[in-house]
Amino acid sequence: MQPEDLAAGRVRLTNGYGFTDLSDFRLEWQIRADGEPIASGSVDDVSGAPGESVSVPLGYALPSPEPGVEYFLNLSLRWKRAHRLLPADHEAASAQLALPVERDDKFEIAKVNPLVRWTKDEVWSYLGAYDVPYNRLHDQGFPSIGCLPCTTAVRRGEDDRAGRWRGSTKTECGLHGGEGI
Repeated sequence: MQPEDLAAGRVRLTNGYGFTDLSDFRLEWQIRADGEPIASGSVDDVSGAPGESVSVPLGYALPSPEPGVEYFLNLSLRWKRAHRLLPADHEAASAQLALPVERDDKFEIAKVNPLVRWTKDEVWSYLGAYDVPYNRLHDQGFPSIGCLPCTTAVRRGEDDRAGRWRGSTKTECGLHGGEGI
């Protein structure tokens, strides 16, 4: 069980069984806030042949985050019926995934960060697989793009953000702090 798009309530299941379809299982989910359950549900119509990977919509909405609270999605894949020596409802697999929500107290807003745990390679794979448009400056050595006066191309071997504020002690442009650019 892997995150696919937790902000949209989707996970990816890979069937590791050699001869059993995922339709023999029920996927139960629970959202927890600091360990306390706040929402739950199940998906009974999961289907995936042995070795197949499938996307499963869970049908939840992300919680409105509270300051300092951590949110997790707990998943449990359970047998629908008794199977050999295992009773019905026996847990075959489980996972706990951090939900991409946080509260910004300074601006009094909820932040949803669906890509927060994606690697750079995962982002670029997704862009290519789904033909997502992107800024062509990335192809010209600009992995981190800001305003014109603050951005230069990154040289081979440098950190992705080395081209931002080159020669300056700045680390942000001030767009969020109200100081201007």
